[in-house]
Amino acid sequence: MNSVIWTLTGFQKRYLDNLRYDLSAIEPRKIMKPQLKLQENGGSNKLSENLLNGEYCKDFIKQGSSGKENQSFALCEGKLLVHGLPFLFDVPPNIILTPYCSSGDCSGSFIGFEALEAKSRHVVSVGKFKGIRFVSIFRFKVWWSTPLVGNNGRDVESETQFVLFDKAAEHYPYVLILPIIEGKFRASLQGGSDDYVDVCVESCSSFVKESRFRSCIYVHAGYDPYDLIGEAMKVLEGHLGSFRLLKEKSLPPIVDRFGWCTWNAFYLKIKPKSVYKGVKEFVEGGCPLGFVIIDDGWQSICFNDSPVEEASDIAIAGHQMTCRLRTIAENYRFKDYISGSMGLKGVGGNDDRTIGENCKPNDDGEENYKPNDDGEENYEFKDQTSGCLRFSDGSDDDAKLSVNNNRGMAGLVRDLKAEFEHLQSVYVWHALCGYWGGVHPATTKFSSKETEVVLSEGLKKTMHDLAVDRLIDNGIAVVLSHEIHKFYDMFYSYLSGQGVDGVKTDVIHLLETICEEEGGRVEMNKAYFNALSEATRKYLGGNNVLASMEQCNDFMLLGTQAISLGRVGDDFWTEDPNGPYPRNPKDGFFLQGIHLLHCAYNSLWMGQFVHPDWDMFQSTHYSAYFHAASRAICGGPVYVSDSLSEHNFDLLRKLVLPDGTILRCCGYALPTRDCLFHNALEEQDCSILKIWNVNKYNGVVGTFNCQGGAWSREERRFKNTGIDQLQISSARVSPKDVEWKQNSETKANCKEENVEEFAVYQWKARELSIIKGNSSSTVSVLLKPLEFELITMIPVLKFSETVKWAPIGLLNMLNSGGAVQNIVASSSSSEIHGHVEIRGHGQMGLYSYVKPKRCTVNNCDMEFGYDEKQGLVVVEVPWRGSGLNSMLNLFF
Repeated sequence: MNSVIWTLTGFQKRYLDNLRYDLSAIEPRKIMKPQLKLQENGGSNKLSENLLNGEYCKDFIKQGSSGKENQSFALCEGKLLVHGLPFLFDVPPNIILTPYCSSGDCSGSFIGFEALEAKSRHVVSVGKFKGIRFVSIFRFKVWWSTPLVGNNGRDVESETQFVLFDKAAEHYPYVLILPIIEGKFRASLQGGSDDYVDVCVESCSSFVKESRFRSCIYVHAGYDPYDLIGEAMKVLEGHLGSFRLLKEKSLPPIVDRFGWCTWNAFYLKIKPKSVYKGVKEFVEGGCPLGFVIIDDGWQSICFNDSPVEEASDIAIAGHQMTCRLRTIAENYRFKDYISGSMGLKGVGGNDDRTIGENCKPNDDGEENYKPNDDGEENYEFKDQTSGCLRFSDGSDDDAKLSVNNNRGMAGLVRDLKAEFEHLQSVYVWHALCGYWGGVHPATTKFSSKETEVVLSEGLKKTMHDLAVDRLIDNGIAVVLSHEIHKFYDMFYSYLSGQGVDGVKTDVIHLLETICEEEGGRVEMNKAYFNALSEATRKYLGGNNVLASMEQCNDFMLLGTQAISLGRVGDDFWTEDPNGPYPRNPKDGFFLQGIHLLHCAYNSLWMGQFVHPDWDMFQSTHYSAYFHAASRAICGGPVYVSDSLSEHNFDLLRKLVLPDGTILRCCGYALPTRDCLFHNALEEQDCSILKIWNVNKYNGVVGTFNCQGGAWSREERRFKNTGIDQLQISSARVSPKDVEWKQNSETKANCKEENVEEFAVYQWKARELSIIKGNSSSTVSVLLKPLEFELITMIPVLKFSETVKWAPIGLLNMLNSGGAVQNIVASSSSSEIHGHVEIRGHGQMGLYSYVKPKRCTVNNCDMEFGYDEKQGLVVVEVPWRGSGLNSMLNLFF
């Protein structure tokens, strides 16, 4: 090292802080300048000698790593420039920028840094900013993320995974900052001191250390925020090669069907009889299920100190989280099911194939345990078909697998599908590691290990979570990385053999807390995610997985090769889980709006990887219509978690067609442009959440008053802001709120840029109005807390000054416009015809400037109503059957 004498600037002090120098020990006006050995960057070998004086950035701007001059980002004299304009200030000199260019487009760059010491965790300042509005997504729990809006570096929360900056001034672009994966390290962002934003890179293993990073952050600039995000993700897909974008994958069939999840109905005490009764109730209510998710409670689990005894009838919340998977087969409640035992249309009868020669149930339906020749307990349970047990004789149990399609889960699944014609898919729940507490080493044939759950510094700042507490107290036992592919192959092979169509894989983001001896978080996540993906492709139709508790960039960047559907919000809570006892359901009022914000804003980021699932809800909950409206236009699956005999079928029939399908939007819902950088929970002047989506021939905007709760940075939790602070709020909506071009089919059908007029229909108010295209005209909505309005925007088809019309859709359905499948106009010498293809049944609404001469439905003349004041035509459309659409014709 050589001594140099100069005055320390602010960003140079910050650089020394990054390197963990003790400034107090340095003589004034004298520091030791480190001679860092850097890789060549852009052909500039002068980088290391000029690190601390800013001269390198002049050379870098001229040449750059690509040799191009039109790159969006550059470092110069302690500033990160975007399009030549300062964006981040006081950037420490150990920060390294590598522009990314492809086909002449240099909109992005990678950011890295140098440290003097190789460590498993680094926290390094990237630069500071003040007064630039941003929306970010950070982990408020180990497995759940939420949006946050701020203006300064200090506002960035720990465990931030996505930051989108508004345009700092008129000529500035939007800027996206994404912490990503580099090597065996995963990055996140967090607020530093004095409005610096820091990057935290960690392997979560003391055995995995590094000091040099070149691409732990990716930044991208552009003038359309929605395009910008997609463009950035496309770059990362090519850079990492570890995931596939959503648009390149197909979706599982359940996204187009109505479903039921058993969790809130039964919790852990689920039984085959209860599943059957629930499915039957939906059919009788006119809302047949297209899929059912058998949630937690079907697996054979045990407490850690008792692997022989199956844990059953767990009633206290959280106790199941201390249990471990005992076998991949179902528990005794499901194992004892016999096909046809409930009068279903299944095959029933006896089957000569045995479940296990020494494993017959006794008269009480309990398992028999027999000692082996050595007098030790033999873990040959009656559910030996699992293929997961270590037999007492030490033999491989694969050869002992037996199949009985008339018993257990296989018999139940087959009976359900035979009895209920519209039920297409049966999913079952499981945790990524098998169960909450993993697998029990005494009953698994695969290499496994008990390990302590250790939270990183970032996770220690997340919200209190009962599940995390239980796991920390009891630890977890997992199949080791080198054998996890064998576990998943056997597990999913078994499920497939039982007729199970897919899985809800839960508790996904946990491995980072137990990866100390497994090569760190990235390597362990890769092993598990690859095993899950490979088994899914092999046994579960390629993509029949619903990912849950997965909202971290490890999963998005490493686990989405095959998976195309994932939860984008926290759980739907019927009450406040952290509230006082006795619990009052109304105490959970504030959580309902928060849930919608989670889903809408998380979709900005997660929707690039997985199709957003907004979670289930209960149709009899006081907020049911609020949730149903959001699910109707979210573009994801629609499913409930109703208890037996507790259904609001009047509401559900506004979501579900008689064949168990739904009117799903073409895309997935996102916040409107004017809401992107506002907090609808707290801001007085923007207190209505607005989300947009598109159908084939129209756009839809949902408006929701989400007030009632807010994130407390000090208490590290969401708080009820108090009923006295809630207010009636207003919002203005226009066709410009819909990003028409984001869906190619809708863009081609609607040609929004050429539309002279839009018909605008408000679902709750039942009001129809006409708005001029390419104007600032709007409609106004006024909402109380937990109220909503759905506004459908339809381009008006104009043939003359008097013949103007637009099909709205089925007015009895929440997503009215989703019913319109095709529009054709024709004319003859005497009249003009408007043809509309309609999916579903009920009241079809259309706008017409004049009253039509007549109307036909499926070639039959139909009477219709006409509101001259609104120009609203209403005609009844019948149900023709599954897969059959109705044809409506208007004659002018």
